[in-house]
Formats: sequence, C-alpha cells, structure tokens
Amino acid sequence: MFPIRPVKVITCCRISSLAVDYKLPNGSWSIRARSAYSRNATELPVNRPLSYVNLLRFSVRDAGSYIQVQEVAGYDHLLPVLQEEWTSSLQLYRNSLLSFTASVFRRNTKQDLFPVEADGQLVLRNMASHYNEGIDLELKFFEDNLRKKTVATSHALSFFAYRNKVTSVNNPYNYTPIAGFSDVHTALIEGRPLGVIVGSAWQRDAAGNQVIGPDGFPLVAKDPAIIGNPIPDFVMKLHNSMQWKRFSLQADLEWKHGGDRWNGTQAVLDYYGRSQQSANSRNITGYVFQGVQTDGRPNNIPVDFYDPKEDISKNRWVRYGVSGVAEDYIERADRLRLNTVKLNYHWLFRRIVQKLTLSAYVNNILLWSPYKGTDPDQLLFDQANSTGLDFFNLPAVKTYGFNASIQF
Repeated sequence: MFPIRPVKVITCCRISSLAVDYKLPNGSWSIRARSAYSRNATELPVNRPLSYVNLLRFSVRDAGSYIQVQEVAGYDHLLPVLQEEWTSSLQLYRNSLLSFTASVFRRNTKQDLFPVEADGQLVLRNMASHYNEGIDLELKFFEDNLRKKTVATSHALSFFAYRNKVTSVNNPYNYTPIAGFSDVHTALIEGRPLGVIVGSAWQRDAAGNQVIGPDGFPLVAKDPAIIGNPIPDFVMKLHNSMQWKRFSLQADLEWKHGGDRWNGTQAVLDYYGRSQQSANSRNITGYVFQGVQTDGRPNNIPVDFYDPKEDISKNRWVRYGVSGVAEDYIERADRLRLNTVKLNYHWLFRRIVQKLTLSAYVNNILLWSPYKGTDPDQLLFDQANSTGLDFFNLPAVKTYGFNASIQF
C-alpha cells in the first residue's frame, strides 16, 4: 500500500475542500489529489457601471450618437445570484523538478442578473441560469544547474479549454441582447453558449442554398440569426525562463485556437468604398452568385458589382446598408501572441534589505492572426459581454518598462 498522509477536510460558509497525497514506493514520484466545492449567493456591486447597455439602443449606422447617459434604475426587488462551483485536480510530480497537473471545473449560476430596457429605463432582471465547465492541463519541467554554475531553465506548458451554455431563460427574456448594437450583438439564448453573436444573415432555402433576388443579388433573411460563437476551442500557453548567476530571462507565448469575431470595421469600410476589398472587387462584371432563385431554379443572372450608370445604392455593398450582412463579416479569431519578455538582475544582502531586483520588460511584443481586423482579444468599447464584436476597436498597446523591487 502507498503511504497516505492524513486527509484534511475544511467546511466553512458552504465551502469544503479535500486534499490527499500519495508517495509512490520508489520514493521519487508523488501523487496529489485535490477537490473543492463552494456554494454562495451574491449581489451585483453597486459601484459597477452598467450604462454600457445604452449602446443596444443604437444600430451600427447610428453608433456615432451613442452616449452613456443612463444607468440602471435601481437594485431593489431582485433575487441574489446563486453560484455553485466544483473543482478537482490530480498532480503527479517528482522532487519539484517535473510535474503534471490535470484540473477540471464546473460552475453553475442561477438567477443571473442582466440589464435590460423597460418602459424607457434600464433595469436589472433575474433572467437566466447557465453553466461554465472546462479542463486545464499543465506540464512543468525545471532543470537546476546553478550548482554547476551553468544555466538553469524552467518550462511550463498549459492547455485550457472551456464551454458554457445557457440552461434556462425566464420569459420573456429569451434572445435578449446583452452587449453590442441593436442590429448586431451578443445575446442570451436558451440552449446556446452565453454571448453568441446575433445579426443579419442571408436568406436560404431548406437545403441551405442562398436565395437570389430578381436583380441577381442575394436576399437578406427577415429575422436575425445566430451567426457566430466567440468561445475558442482551446488556449495553450508556454512559459520559459532561464537563470545564469544573477541574471534571469522570462518569455511567455500564448496560442488561442478557434472562436468567431464580427468585423464591423470591415463592413463600414466596404459600405463607404474605403476598403481594399471593395477596391479589388468594384470592377467585377458579369458575376453570377451561387444559389437558387425565388422559384427554386439555379441562379443564372449576371450582375456588376458597381455600375456607374446605376444609382450608387444599387452597388454590391451600399445596397445592404452600413453594417452590410453581418453573417458575411464573421471571421476566425485565432491568434498567436508573444506576450512578455522580461530580463531581471538581482543582488542578495544580509542586512535589513534582503534582495534588490532590477527588471526590464516588453509586453505584447508580437501578434499573428488570420483575423483581418485589429487585435482579436480587444473588447467593443471595453464593454462587458462584448467578446466577439469589433467596431473600430483600438489595437492592444505594446508597453515597455523598467522597475525595481526591494525585499526586506
């Protein structure tokens, strides 16, 4: 049998945890298992601004009129938000030099609060229940060669993936917009991930073919549709550090795979003919859109994207409005980012000051992404719940810095 340390259980304020350590017979490997459960009831902090939902009153065309002029009317007569969370992890490690950790979690939220417009006011309502669950894997390796006066290195590779889902929505709040514009926004939809992207879409027949109008251009569906999911498939991070004498160097690399993003910036530039895409396509003539006509026959009507003889409202882009057809501007938001490079130098003392460290760093050094807009991690006007929306978002800032720290 494995030697087992005493089990420790702590229960306080609806929080309980459990930890068990096993040491393998060979003495070099150990296993640690942990599990925790918590349950609590919370309220929204009164100092959190919620006026950002004023933007939902404006379409993309009228976005220039947006002003955060109204806050929610009050916090009375609301139920507390109930949260229930369970986490569990299993760690295999060897003499602090090598470790592998696998963690899982699930968080259930009931009676969650969201702001909504009612009778010309912004009010809070207990609207929905949802859950968030995921897995986190981490492999760490540390090579200690300092005693040999050579370079010591450490590496950490992690994999993180999560999924969420709205399990129930109180009537009549299904399909409630939670961030964005009136015509393109993230929404609260039962049975879907929290914050899916909703907007205009192409009209299609039962077989999924685009329906083409009598003038040869595709038709737009009457009702908005779910056009994207901003949740990534997974996120991987790599942390590396090297130490030689009093110097240490750290670098962080992050890869996010998957997730959708609406490129509203591209839509507006296309509308005004200021994009490279409209410049490359405006001379296309005799183009036949793939799809079926309204009577079900395959489309064979040739069109010109821009005909100077026609009114400007008839060209390929202006005919669909400032925001275009939102479905057409959904892009993948994968990205690879070199986050931070940091160089440290330290001195050790045996007096009041124990350690002095000088550091120079650079953040957000390099970004690669197939996304054609700005940084795919930037939020719409820095608003909550707006992940996946881009409307002239500012790029992330690259920062350089130097700091000093003293340890007593």
